[in-house]
Amino acid sequence: LPWLRTHVWPGEAAHDEATLEVSARLGLAELLAGGTTAILDMGTVRHTDAVFRAAEASGMRVTSGNALMDDPLTNPADLRAGTDESLAEADRLAKKWHGAAGGRLRVAYCPRFAVSCTDRLLREVAARARSNGFLVHTHASENTEEVALVVQRTGKRNVAYLDDDGISGNHVVLAHVIHTDAKERALLAARGTTV
Repeated sequence: LPWLRTHVWPGEAAHDEATLEVSARLGLAELLAGGTTAILDMGTVRHTDAVFRAAEASGMRVTSGNALMDDPLTNPADLRAGTDESLAEADRLAKKWHGAAGGRLRVAYCPRFAVSCTDRLLREVAARARSNGFLVHTHASENTEEVALVVQRTGKRNVAYLDDDGISGNHVVLAHVIHTDAKERALLAARGTTV
């Protein structure tokens, strides 16, 4: 989490639309050079159209969305968007990009991780994804400090907490999922959640 706060988030916040598009083009070119033809990506909070423009030009199959980070207690102000603003942007992106480029581009709901999201946002993402048939992509249990913070805030470990908010099932992809216990792994299997 310190690396995220002191390195990753300041870098993300420094992007404008032009630099994000260049960054996305470079990342996609590196992936193509290595033989990757399809990705599941989480953009950042703003300028996600730039990511989709780069994806469209790349010829790759890309599923992405704006990173949803609405909790004012855990997110830097320049990388936070309110719940309604975040969801409205995700819906706008879906109308514009989902199925574009001959179906190569898809939009997913992308709450960053439990620490950066309010319960309301996670529940709303779960409801919208189910009703719209969209994928949910989030990060979970990447490091022990994150797991401890989720337990401190919610009384539950990541996988159980996300499940309680509706973020589980065969339309959900959790990235990382390194620090789990046997109960969490059983819950992932029972729900058909992809890791």
